[in-house]
Amino acid sequence: MPELGGALNMHAGWTGGQFSVVRAAVGLHLLALACVVASGGSQEASNSAPSGLLAALVSPGLVALLLAAAAVGVVVGVATRPLAVASGCVLAWWADRRATAAVFPWPPAQAAGLPPLMPTLAALAALAAARGAPYGSWPARVRVDPRGDFSVAPASTVLAWAVVVMAYANGLLAIAAAWPGGDTPLGLRALGSPLGGLFLAGVAALAAPVTRAAIWHASFVAQIAAAALAASGIDGSTSLSGLGASLGLAILHLVAFEPQWVPACACAPVAPGSTARDRVLYDGDCGLCHRFLRLVMAEAQRSTLPFVFTPLQSPLCKRLVLDSGLYDEAKAGPLPDSVLVVTADGRLLMKSAAAFYVMQRLGGMWRVIGELGMLLPQNLRDFGYESVASVRHMLFAKPKTGACPLLPKPYRSAFDLGDDFGV
Repeated sequence: MPELGGALNMHAGWTGGQFSVVRAAVGLHLLALACVVASGGSQEASNSAPSGLLAALVSPGLVALLLAAAAVGVVVGVATRPLAVASGCVLAWWADRRATAAVFPWPPAQAAGLPPLMPTLAALAALAAARGAPYGSWPARVRVDPRGDFSVAPASTVLAWAVVVMAYANGLLAIAAAWPGGDTPLGLRALGSPLGGLFLAGVAALAAPVTRAAIWHASFVAQIAAAALAASGIDGSTSLSGLGASLGLAILHLVAFEPQWVPACACAPVAPGSTARDRVLYDGDCGLCHRFLRLVMAEAQRSTLPFVFTPLQSPLCKRLVLDSGLYDEAKAGPLPDSVLVVTADGRLLMKSAAAFYVMQRLGGMWRVIGELGMLLPQNLRDFGYESVASVRHMLFAKPKTGACPLLPKPYRSAFDLGDDFGV
């Protein structure tokens, strides 16, 4: 199996591409906050409404514009750390300026006194604490090494856990306050107190991964219920502010998520002593395919890649697929110039099945996406795949590096072009 060399600098299984998914989610949430601020945010009036030039400087329109600009930068991955810090300061200042509990009050947290903006601020802190440029960010697009020097700060995960657990500890306080007869169980009062919330957060941070995973899933189910309640409201009307707070806490759940909980899908069993590996066949003249390979190399959770790569244009591909009888061009037509996978046990996967299989083999969020994608009907999956494939040459220029993407030396051993193929 191809060895990339060097220890991976990962915390809890985080990779750059997965972190970029979270970064984009935080950015979209910032954009939603900007829309609410532009429309007036909370309906409560300011205790000291400014006038004149000061009123223009602190107007909802200007604050919303600043948040929207920061949101776009965060989504794209440009200057993420300073933008996260700046937008967090703007949000905290604006909430205080409007003299409200928060831009987005969340019912359980509001009842117990936890600042409802805290989940959003904690998510922004996680972005600000990350080091390097993750795969998928704007600076990472031009570097040769797809992994780069990105790493997640362990403290940001601990902070996310603390806020998530304390939010639900405060929810317990709200339940305790409404306990029938007023005789609240001592354990419920203890867990719902601030010290109880900190204790639960510490347990979550120090517990074994399986324990943290159980806590995370239980709290996420509760979060879905809270979001549904906030979206509908008691009177059946939409509560944008409540929904916004639920979205903030849901995004913080993504920060507290640990990709190591979802291991990569195991390779199909092979005969004892066999050295067969899953092999990805790709269009060497396709810019999108080159980017797909770089994604796979950046997101592998171990220092060894689970695949060997071979371009469709190589004679080796013909021997592997056509001469071996895996694909019959006389019956099925010409071999499609798309991503193919020849599994270690000799199966041929094409189009969406091949793409989702690769994602399953990466583990973490990618495996979750791959598993969910495979639940879709094949016709629908392949239609989406073919729609993208039909315009890929228009959207992505033909690579200038030949059949193999430009990569550092350790990655090159992952390519098997055959002895009779020139690059």
